Amino acid sequence: MNFMDAEFLLSGEAARRLYEQTAEMPIFDYHNHLDPQEIVENKNYSSVTSMWLARDHYKWRILRAAGVPERYIRGEADDREKFRAFAAACEKAIGSPVYYWTNLELRRLFGAKEPLTPQSADRLYDLCNRRLQQDDLRPRALLRRLKVRVLCTTEAPDAGLEWHKAFARRADDGLRISPGFRPDGVLHIGKPGWADSVKKLLAAEGVQEDSLDGLEAALASALDRFKALGCFTSDHGFERFAYRTASRDEAQAAFQRALRGEPLTREAEDGYVSYLAARLAALYHSRGVVMQLHLGALRDANTRGFARMGADSGYDSVGRTTDPSALAAFLDDLAQRDQLPDVILYCLNPCDYPVLATVCATFGGGRPGRVQLGAAWWFNDTERGIREQLQYLFENGMFAYTPGMLTDSRSIGSFVRHEYFRRIVCDEVGALLDSGRYHSFDAARAMLEDVFYNNARRLFIGENAP
Repeated sequence: MNFMDAEFLLSGEAARRLYEQTAEMPIFDYHNHLDPQEIVENKNYSSVTSMWLARDHYKWRILRAAGVPERYIRGEADDREKFRAFAAACEKAIGSPVYYWTNLELRRLFGAKEPLTPQSADRLYDLCNRRLQQDDLRPRALLRRLKVRVLCTTEAPDAGLEWHKAFARRADDGLRISPGFRPDGVLHIGKPGWADSVKKLLAAEGVQEDSLDGLEAALASALDRFKALGCFTSDHGFERFAYRTASRDEAQAAFQRALRGEPLTREAEDGYVSYLAARLAALYHSRGVVMQLHLGALRDANTRGFARMGADSGYDSVGRTTDPSALAAFLDDLAQRDQLPDVILYCLNPCDYPVLATVCATFGGGRPGRVQLGAAWWFNDTERGIREQLQYLFENGMFAYTPGMLTDSRSIGSFVRHEYFRRIVCDEVGALLDSGRYHSFDAARAMLEDVFYNNARRLFIGENAP
């Protein structure tokens, strides 16, 4: 078998046929960290290094794992030197998804015929840079080539969304860019910067009252502003999900103490976060917005690296497991009040898969995919991690309804990750067909068309959306 050939990750006849018949499905990427300014301005990239390494912490981690000095990662080395350093580290990253994603990008975007190695680095650097000066590798043309129909960026609620507005004012060949609503800055009251986030949001929405009532009014106003620009989802990250039923008075007291700069007990923090998370969920339910919960990341574990480089710089890791009782109580309180929005649950600690998969099934009903197990996230976005997540979907009867893959990425070339995901899914479903464990190729193919695009379209923007 040749390196990453047409049969890459496809181990059987049914898998190959499934992939051949579904590979051209469009992409609905409902959670990423792309900069909409980059897409609106639509400028040629100055180099492949700026395109790949300027914001991609997946690649930074590969470089640091190889012991590469920071000078060649985010430091003062020139672009060619940084690319050479990455080529050397990437060749050593055997089995890593970054190795496969990188070589897929080289092939699909730049037409490369050889893998990235120290020996090929200069040739590929020059090839990529020549190609990047051509119009078909400007951001919007690149997205069209990759068949991206919808992408959703991640934005704080005080964001002005000027670039989303600018994009909305122009027609663009069927591409839709929506802002995702991420209010973590005002939710996690124990984090540095919480008070500043609250004040910025109140000011952005013109709310004078610095109270919990004022914050809730500002959040509702901001969400409506996001909705006017096509927002269909929210996103929340929890290092520790400690939900309990909390009163408004308890949350209001914590809010006022924190705004005055007074320290809070862990119990007071949990009460505020629990109350506001439930209020936000009710708001999403009333506005038809999906709620995504990302659970169990240990953020900024390398405090020296964080102090030097800031957040989202590759210094995070897998955190604690999720308390099943707390998660079930959150969903149950909302269901009891008929305020449960559509929910997608992601875990970073893979030990949480049985918890999340079974709680999803527990709160299902009414329509398919009401509460869903999210795609293999971040450190689980590997061949092994994707296959493991798929098994939990299969075993709990949820595979046919999953909205599929998202990139969660800061690099525009990362949409090739959808190909990586689709090949693995076709291999898993193909194995069920080849072994006589599923009855119909045609039914399986139709399910894959749903998983790769149609389910996300139905869930987020409606059955009749294009």
